[in-house]
Amino acid sequence: MRRRALLLPSLLAAGAIAAGGCAATGGTPDAPGLLSSSIRSTAGQKDVRLHYAVTAKIDATPSATASAQTRKWLSEPISLSASGGLSKDAVTLAGKLGFTGRTFAAQALLGPHETFVNLLGSWYGDRTKGIADAQRGATSTPAAKADPKQVRKALRWVYDHADEVLDAKVARGPDIDGKTWQATGHCDPDGIAKLAKANGSALSAEDRAGIAAFCRVTELTFVAGADDRLPRELRVAAHVDKPTLAALATGGASKELDALDVEVDVKLTKWGEDVHYDAPADAKSMDDLGTAVLGLLFQAAA
Repeated sequence: MRRRALLLPSLLAAGAIAAGGCAATGGTPDAPGLLSSSIRSTAGQKDVRLHYAVTAKIDATPSATASAQTRKWLSEPISLSASGGLSKDAVTLAGKLGFTGRTFAAQALLGPHETFVNLLGSWYGDRTKGIADAQRGATSTPAAKADPKQVRKALRWVYDHADEVLDAKVARGPDIDGKTWQATGHCDPDGIAKLAKANGSALSAEDRAGIAAFCRVTELTFVAGADDRLPRELRVAAHVDKPTLAALATGGASKELDALDVEVDVKLTKWGEDVHYDAPADAKSMDDLGTAVLGLLFQAAA
């Protein structure tokens, strides 16, 4: 059971990566070709600059035997939205979290040597630590230095086995900063089982049943530029009924819930455009941020 708990999140990540390709040398591309071209285009960005928008929604139906705590937290859908820009010199974020009918907002701004956070309407800042300082600290540790050969090997492995674990169809996608290709499909439980066996990790009947249930209810959609092959959008949607919850659950989730709908959408746009922000002039000390965090937690728990 513990093995399945570790396997399913990994499967979701692998499926999202496998869906993440969009390319063609002529005509409609196939899934492995999409993956290969998308990986090369993304990895080739030496100075990454882009804007992002993330939305997520969890809509759960408590069962008749659900605890009072579960009913409280799931009385309304849980929603998350975050948007901003990302570059080597600046990161911006504006986000909202909604649950139990209430909405909580936060913002963050990061520069090379400064960080600002907005909670409960007030700005807190530190003008001595930022992106450059964090990167310098990270690259000074041996564990943080990626081996290019291992990275290439991992990407090649994903490409070689994409068509074994993903059953996807490719068509013209929506206009997002230009024309796109869109790949939509599900993971292939039989392919995953065969690949696991080939790598010396044969799956049990219980594992196979859980993976089959997961693949059946989860749809993956990836959108990428038709010309530049850069990722534009990733959507993951899972609509899980009670029998499927029972097949997937490793704890008491199937007893607490009758249904679970999860939707995640990530858009990546304006590749190559600079990211700017205006630093707040009246930011309080970061030492006072802890008080704001406690206030936010108290509001959420009320």
